[in-house]
Amino acid sequence: MEIALRPAITVPCSKWAFPVAGYLSYVVLFLAGFFSGQPVFNIGGFALMLLILTVGNSRLFFAVEWNAATLLAFLSMLAAVLSYAMNLTTGSGVYLVKYLMLLYLYVILSTYALSPMNSNATGRWLVLGIYILLAASLLVGGSSHSGDVSRVSGVFANPNNLALIGLSLLFFLSPGKPAWNIAQIALVLAVLVIASTTGAVVGVVAALLYKYKSRISPQMVVGGLALLLVLAVLLGLPSVRASHLVQKFEGQFRLIYENLDRLKLGRSIDYGNLREAYGAESLSGYWRLAHWTKAASMFLSAQFPVWFFGFGIGASKELLGNLPHNEYLRLVFEQGILGGGIAFLFFLECFRRVEPEMKYNFVAVFVFALTENIIDNMLFMSLLLMGFVSFRSVAFRRFREKEAFLRS
Repeated sequence: MEIALRPAITVPCSKWAFPVAGYLSYVVLFLAGFFSGQPVFNIGGFALMLLILTVGNSRLFFAVEWNAATLLAFLSMLAAVLSYAMNLTTGSGVYLVKYLMLLYLYVILSTYALSPMNSNATGRWLVLGIYILLAASLLVGGSSHSGDVSRVSGVFANPNNLALIGLSLLFFLSPGKPAWNIAQIALVLAVLVIASTTGAVVGVVAALLYKYKSRISPQMVVGGLALLLVLAVLLGLPSVRASHLVQKFEGQFRLIYENLDRLKLGRSIDYGNLREAYGAESLSGYWRLAHWTKAASMFLSAQFPVWFFGFGIGASKELLGNLPHNEYLRLVFEQGILGGGIAFLFFLECFRRVEPEMKYNFVAVFVFALTENIIDNMLFMSLLLMGFVSFRSVAFRRFREKEAFLRS
């Protein structure tokens, strides 16, 4: 539902020059921070991108397209500030600033009349930034080790952040370009394999199911069951069962099934013994369940003000020892029902406004967010917010109509 406060004023033509320049500048400074070991370059690069975008439409005096999404963005800013003000001892000013900057990015992007980001001219430059990040990750990036298993983290804090950058290539799949699409999908799958991120794989599967849900027929269901039967037979082969990915899935499910009572009863967990019994790579799923249980228990046992305002934005790392690895739980834990609810409505409204044929890309991200923190990866979040703005149904259809007219 649109809120018609006043007509929207946007940049006269669909120019991506400033968003692209801002993002590529951010990529350069991010890599400078990685090679120099100075993390300040990360936030500095993001701030530079915001400055470039702000200067790019300064002559329009910040003409905001007022609708439900932008109003929710401003309300989410206010809720985050209130959460921080109510919890000065546990909240983090750095996390607050990053969160406000992300929401401001959406607002400033909405003042640009952006064509879909998977259009040829746009995608070529933004994808270049992603390729640079992936190339640097493979050539000079680092790895994280769990026992005998090594996962590529590249130039990012962990392999899951590398997987997010890989997933962002899905935003650039273009109808009518099968060779390009196949190449990007192959690259996405390759990144997910070297990052060995289960949540991202599940997200891609969910996205495909969402994309083709209307085409599912009884014959496809039968074919799917037949495929599952074939997979079950393959999993019985020693060579297949010995593969890293299969071992990881099997170990995680077996550990959770055999130790679920410990979580239910709130018993202490000896991760050293579990590591020896099941392997290091099998711990991640069980660790997440234990972490979520701890966060939920702490939140529910708190006083009423905490239920409403949360423990303070950025407090989860201090109070829990680590981030919850569930973005929805984290938003409620840190910002309470008020801030978490508004943030959820903001992302839901952004998703609602996306052209139906492009929504599957965002489904992969929303599912991945169930097992990972995505807001801290500001390189990825920048692309996500650009996608929300450029794939809006009205703008998307207007671009398609203009494209069809030029071809006729």
